[in-house]
Amino acid sequence: MSENNENILDENTLDDIQTDNQPEEEFDDDKLCSFCHQRGRAPGDVYCGTCKSKLIKTGIPFPAWCLGIITVILSIIAFAYSGILAAPSIQVLKGDMQMFRHNSFSAYTMYKNVQKVADDINTSLDKKTVARVGCNAKLKLTKSIAACRSPLDAASTIQSEYTDRSLDFANNNKTLKGYAAIFTRYQNTYTALNDSIQLLNSENPDYEAVLKSFEESRGKKNVDEIFLDYLICSLAENSDFTSKRILTCYEALDKAAKKSGEDYSWLYYVGYANALYKAKKYDEALSFIDDVLKRNESSNTAAGMKMKISVVKGDIDTAQAVYDRFEKRNGMIDATYVLKTYLLRAKNDSKNAMKTAKQAYEKYQSVPEVYRQLAICYLIDGDYDNAYQNAFLANDAAYCLYYYYGDSSGYTEELSATAYLAAKLCKEYGKGTAESAQYIDNIISSYPGEIKWEKVNAVIDGKMTVKQVFTEGDCDIL
Repeated sequence: MSENNENILDENTLDDIQTDNQPEEEFDDDKLCSFCHQRGRAPGDVYCGTCKSKLIKTGIPFPAWCLGIITVILSIIAFAYSGILAAPSIQVLKGDMQMFRHNSFSAYTMYKNVQKVADDINTSLDKKTVARVGCNAKLKLTKSIAACRSPLDAASTIQSEYTDRSLDFANNNKTLKGYAAIFTRYQNTYTALNDSIQLLNSENPDYEAVLKSFEESRGKKNVDEIFLDYLICSLAENSDFTSKRILTCYEALDKAAKKSGEDYSWLYYVGYANALYKAKKYDEALSFIDDVLKRNESSNTAAGMKMKISVVKGDIDTAQAVYDRFEKRNGMIDATYVLKTYLLRAKNDSKNAMKTAKQAYEKYQSVPEVYRQLAICYLIDGDYDNAYQNAFLANDAAYCLYYYYGDSSGYTEELSATAYLAAKLCKEYGKGTAESAQYIDNIISSYPGEIKWEKVNAVIDGKMTVKQVFTEGDCDIL
């Protein structure tokens, strides 16, 4: 390419511009051409007509264009990369704030998102600094699990989620080693009591014999006294022991836990409060529940129990306040819908309770209690076929939780009682086929021994209505 064809403003070009058509009149400085500073500006422009014409014909060199484009692209990549690295840190800070507010479930959700992003970055970039961010995120995630569930669940997370660098990190972290130690003690105790537990899991267990077997294991190798007392409490809750005797078991556990000097509130406070509630010691129960909520405002079990105690005492305003705080802290998660449905029933607002239960069903079809609440709403409406259907689905969801995740929390006595009542009423008043009636008979016959649920028997015997059971008193079946 010849020099005359280059689109560059050199000194000769500037001279041409300055010597062509010299101005015949003088202008103020602010009205002179911004390029040649000799001629006046063209109307509505900052250049004179001559300079503008030559500038339009003059382009930017191709290499300069390429350099500019490359610079812009690199800037965008750098900005995006910095954003990727900054995003996990921002989420961690948000999670830290939730933990500070004792809202461990929300913190868990944020840390979980951070872990996924950090893992993706580690995989693609394999940077030690980024891996460190991932380890810190996992540490915080594990702590949030310990807070909203238990150290035992946190230890399980370490076993299933920590690999490579993060596993080395866990093995050298004091907090995580503490979770692992708790899990080891629990596992050793469970293994040492295997024969007693097999007796408990037999088809028709002799609870007195199982209790004796547990007590005989006290002081033996690998048997931790705290976890032994906890298993005894679990045995008592699932047996035909009186509420007074169950409470005695929890009192022994509480005494042993406090004597140890360690914090075991996560292990038994909710169960202890429930035992106190069933013994009608409401104020004592509330003291334990308030302690749980002070540590973990994400505990739907504690929030639900406080709401129930408030309803029993006729204090709907407190029940509403507990619900409002839970919703504010946790948003509309499955537990929030469950608590809202319960509160609406306690207010005798069956229409909106049904509406809320259906909304929960649309969003959370793997949560047993969501199905149970919907079954209760159908029972109140007298739609026993749909009540039985949803009670059956609740039981099926509980089974899936246990089968796939080893989580037995879905199997509650409230669910068993609700399913039994729904099956009995569906058989008696439902519109099902003969085939479905036979299936319901099989379900009913699967319940062993005499049914001792007072409210269930009262409804079956005609001494109470379904509406009375679920909208009066504690507004639940037990």
